[in-house]
Amino acid sequence: MASNVTLTDILSAGLSLISASGNNGTASIAGASVGATTASLQVGATLTVVVNATVTASSGNITNTAVGTSTTPDPTPTNTVTVVTPVATSADLTLTKVASSTSGTQGQTISYTVTLVNLGPSVASNVTLTDILSAGLSLISASGNNGTASIAGASVGATTASLQAGATPTLVVNATVTASSGNITNTAVGTSTTPDPTPTNTVTVVTPVATSADLTLTKVASSTSGTQGQTISYTVTLVNLGPRWPAT
Repeated sequence: MASNVTLTDILSAGLSLISASGNNGTASIAGASVGATTASLQVGATLTVVVNATVTASSGNITNTAVGTSTTPDPTPTNTVTVVTPVATSADLTLTKVASSTSGTQGQTISYTVTLVNLGPSVASNVTLTDILSAGLSLISASGNNGTASIAGASVGATTASLQAGATPTLVVNATVTASSGNITNTAVGTSTTPDPTPTNTVTVVTPVATSADLTLTKVASSTSGTQGQTISYTVTLVNLGPRWPAT
């Protein structure tokens, strides 16, 4: 029989103790340590402690060490066991996009605001936000609030080495509608080298292009005044300022 048996379980940094329970003796919690004691433990008997904890670390390793002691001499007195658990990094990125107009006409300027959010829990590394304009759109300018932005043809890229949980880089892209009909599209893609539980971070905005024909009318009379029997000629001119040929 073992006398004055103590079982101690110690949580490392990166673990937050929730609860603990034992099957024998009394259990007490002190900070990140759980202790269970019993005055005597018969041969073949077991003292068990169940410890529940929340992982608060976002990377690295967490450890849990248990130590068992007794005042009765033990031929193998080192009764210590440690479990090391690696913490997998995970950064859940989500992407939204808003266009300044739900429809467009040729010559109109449309502004696209793209926002990438890191929902965490880990820091996202090597984050890239790419915005791609379709045919029918001509890029004017682009600006971002985080990292560096670069323009290559009809594509805008913004990158940052690390993105903290809760951070929100934003990219604003301004473009002119060159299409005269059909649809124009703007597609944004967000990526990171940190594992993402929802890795497909792509959003596309489709904007219909309305046909538009700006007609203007003028009339000129051959005389600014008239007399009885006089012939006056009226010249009426209709001009289509475009961009489309008007419907008949």
